[in-house]
Amino acid sequence: MEIRHIQLPKITVRKEEYELDSQDIPQEPKGAIKYSLNIAEFPIFSNNKNLKDNEAVEYIFSTEDQQFMQITPSNNPQNINNKILQEFDEKIFYGLLSLYSETGSKNIIIDHPDLLKKSGINYNGRNLNRVKDSLERMNGCEIFFNKIYYDPVAKKEGGDYLRKTKRFYLINNLETISIEKFNEMGDKSKKKYKEHFEKHKNIKEIASFNLSDSIVNEIDLKAFKYFDHKNLLSIKDYTARQLYILLMKWRHWQKTFTIKRRAKFLASRIPLSWKPQNRTKTLRSIKKACEYLKKIKFLNDYVFKNKGKDTTIEFFINKEKLEKYNKKVGIETTGQEDLEIKLIKHIPNIDLLLKLIPKRYHKDLKPIFTEQLNAKSFEQIKSYIEHALKNSSGNFVGFLKKSLEQNWNIISQEADPLINKAKKCYSNCKGSCGATWTEYKERKNHECHYCVKFKK
Repeated sequence: MEIRHIQLPKITVRKEEYELDSQDIPQEPKGAIKYSLNIAEFPIFSNNKNLKDNEAVEYIFSTEDQQFMQITPSNNPQNINNKILQEFDEKIFYGLLSLYSETGSKNIIIDHPDLLKKSGINYNGRNLNRVKDSLERMNGCEIFFNKIYYDPVAKKEGGDYLRKTKRFYLINNLETISIEKFNEMGDKSKKKYKEHFEKHKNIKEIASFNLSDSIVNEIDLKAFKYFDHKNLLSIKDYTARQLYILLMKWRHWQKTFTIKRRAKFLASRIPLSWKPQNRTKTLRSIKKACEYLKKIKFLNDYVFKNKGKDTTIEFFINKEKLEKYNKKVGIETTGQEDLEIKLIKHIPNIDLLLKLIPKRYHKDLKPIFTEQLNAKSFEQIKSYIEHALKNSSGNFVGFLKKSLEQNWNIISQEADPLINKAKKCYSNCKGSCGATWTEYKERKNHECHYCVKFKK
């Protein structure tokens, strides 16, 4: 074997620099909202017309692996109603995401008519009441993930990115500020709200709240998909809208324009019933949704294969106008793509409270919880239970019953993070602001209009 040595010329590196201006770099798409991957993947909003007040819903993916999602209503007796998140709330939520895209701020102050307009909903007396109800629900409904919440930070760091537990609310710190309350404020406090009341002379109240930190953090970490706000709102059919969102997310994850899924799997995610007696109706609903998505040119075509419980559907998706943006964000594997909802359980709040205590106390405490739920919220009673579990010595039932019936001043720091602030404000201003401790305590999640020190 002959070995030849070849002298190569010296390698030089030529450095080329490009001066790029804004035209070369894709700008944020106008009219688009950023939809969190965790919310896009699961049925956060329900169109079930048979849901009751004070009834939680649990979506179980795996009993063995304890993978589930639970939506629990607030049970606040002062709310208009206490159901889980509804289809109407979904549209209002899109309006909030649109506001966030426009302003870049999670702190939102808006009047109800403007929020209806932003959400593509007609303004009338009924909808005005419904938007208030919707904000109360988003502020009070707890969304709880167990071993199915995608954590983009953990994935980036190479850790377990399906978190063990995650609970959050879509919005926080909701406060309704009436024109009367505004007029009682000092000049410094008024400054924050003045432009909103002056915008329309007939505005009687405005809403102030924060978009959830969990959602904002996901958006900051690029764990989202872009959706055209108007297109999303124009899809009136609930099934078609959910299918559209899921296919958009999966298409960019799989990096293909052809998606194939079992009809049973799709039904679990929308969700639609897969019971034998409802299966034909569910397949008709999915087919109707496919026809609509084809009509609006999101789908080029679709094919149903096999029949009944073995039905699979192949979707042929067209390019959409946000293609160049969506192929760069939210394309990572989240670990949620193959999760199938195996069971949906409807749980009255009373049962959720009983889950917090040992079974031997259920018989004695069930009638007490039933009575107390007429006067206290789920979170308040939960705080009393947590306190009794930590502090009762021997007679747990007697301790808890006495604390509930006598309304002991027990507030869980986890459930009520601003209570110490209220206490400090009350102790500083008692006698000068005219508010009782009960008024401060009940206003713990809001700015106190009696005392500017509460805001500091």
